Amino acid sequence: MQEHHADDERQFGQGNEYRISLNESLEVYPMDKMKVSYEAMLGLAAEMVLDKAVVEFRTKRLYQAIDKALASGDKDTFRRLTDELKTLHA
Repeated sequence: MQEHHADDERQFGQGNEYRISLNESLEVYPMDKMKVSYEAMLGLAAEMVLDKAVVEFRTKRLYQAIDKALASGDKDTFRRLTDELKTLHA
């Protein structure tokens, strides 16, 4: 079996893919690695947007419940909800 080096074999695949054959069992596809990185970044961005939406939703609900507790004079509920709000934004 002949050993291949990065400089031994270079070829262009379909589209913008550039393949470098290192040996018979290992091939590096830089465009595939970039695609995985891009997809991972998109996933993280989507997760951040979702997390922000959940926090905003919970905050709005907590403020509504806090207002209701204030209006009814329920100190225990007020304290519990304000503690929860503080924890949410900590």
